[in-house]
Amino acid sequence: MNNKVPESFLCYLWKFQLVNFPLVSVDNKSIIVKNPGIRNTDGGPDFSNALIKIGETIWAGNVEIHCKSSDWIKHNHHHDRKYENVILHVVLEDDLGPNYESFKPVAVLELKNRFDFKIYSKYQGFIQNKGWIACENYIHQVKELTKVHFLQRIAIERIERKFNLLSVELIKNKSDIEQLFYIQLFRSFGFKTNATPFEMLIKSIPLMVLIKHKDELLKIEALLFGQAGMLDQDFKDDYPNKLKTEYAFLKHKYALSPIQVHLWQYLRLRPSNFPTIRIAQLSVILHQNTSLFSQIIEVESTAELLHMFDISASKYWDTHYHFDKTSKKKIKKLGDKAVESMLINSVIPILFIYGYRTIKPEQSDKALNFLETLKGENNAIIRQWEHLSLPTNNALQTQALIELKTQYCDFKKCLECEFGCELLNK
Repeated sequence: MNNKVPESFLCYLWKFQLVNFPLVSVDNKSIIVKNPGIRNTDGGPDFSNALIKIGETIWAGNVEIHCKSSDWIKHNHHHDRKYENVILHVVLEDDLGPNYESFKPVAVLELKNRFDFKIYSKYQGFIQNKGWIACENYIHQVKELTKVHFLQRIAIERIERKFNLLSVELIKNKSDIEQLFYIQLFRSFGFKTNATPFEMLIKSIPLMVLIKHKDELLKIEALLFGQAGMLDQDFKDDYPNKLKTEYAFLKHKYALSPIQVHLWQYLRLRPSNFPTIRIAQLSVILHQNTSLFSQIIEVESTAELLHMFDISASKYWDTHYHFDKTSKKKIKKLGDKAVESMLINSVIPILFIYGYRTIKPEQSDKALNFLETLKGENNAIIRQWEHLSLPTNNALQTQALIELKTQYCDFKKCLECEFGCELLNK
């Protein structure tokens, strides 16, 4: 059995105290657990701040979990001072006996034959399930309160994970959070297909140059289309020729170098998502909002936020998806779903990190409130959760469910999931 039961399952048993009492150490001392400790996911012992009575003495310290007691030496804990304060070594099987070296724990508890093996069998059933998620046949048994509580926690985890990724990017951008904001904004306009060339585009233009010319839409369009490499050809229409002339002047003035036009992808995209249309829409956003990042910090409602991105591309694009190619007239308005996706995945995480970096928690709280008041997303993952009757009413919930699927379910982390723990405990 010890070759099958993973350490993570033993941690689960210890955390929820799913062991047969009374407990006795391998050297026959009584063990009374007053507090099993706090699960530690960083380096060091598995549980910290435990409070345990061993024999006649109450000990405060850490708990280490292993499949075999010999793992203490195998993992080199006897040479690591972080393990000096381990008061209890919980193992499935004690194969070491008293032969510990330095930093020996106060006591050793062997769990073999001390838990209900049916729990482990159920856990194995989850792990071996080939369905969309491990617990899909049982998830309807999870209490509503557990769903609400855990989804709130997971939503915060997702934001914190994005926060950590953005913090790395912030260091790359010399702690210029406004520059990072524009990078994320541009990436969001490219969705997955063109995120990288959009990032390359904004990085190719000094932010001060865009800000300097924000009052003139033609110059903003010339800068973006020119730096995108889309103006290096001959045109028939007046509009692209005007852009080309304007860009030639700006390119020389600011010593700009465009990115390669071949980087842009059109294949399998809806025409409304073509990079030409997205660049035209971005130009209008930059033109109409005098100081976009500062305005976002000041807004107090999602209605104000949505209004800022209620724009359409300039009139030329009403009848075009490409330069010099006329199409059926359609106003190229930035769609609601595109705006909501951009806010959820780019703008709101930046607002959250801004609140943290500037020690303005009200900004981070506002970011969470925005998520709660935005509509839930509609994608393949969310539709599957809806089928399983999980709440998908707002963006905070749908972001949590995306995180749950991609960071927990896909890796079968059932023992770290409140849904999985509750189902295993039944």
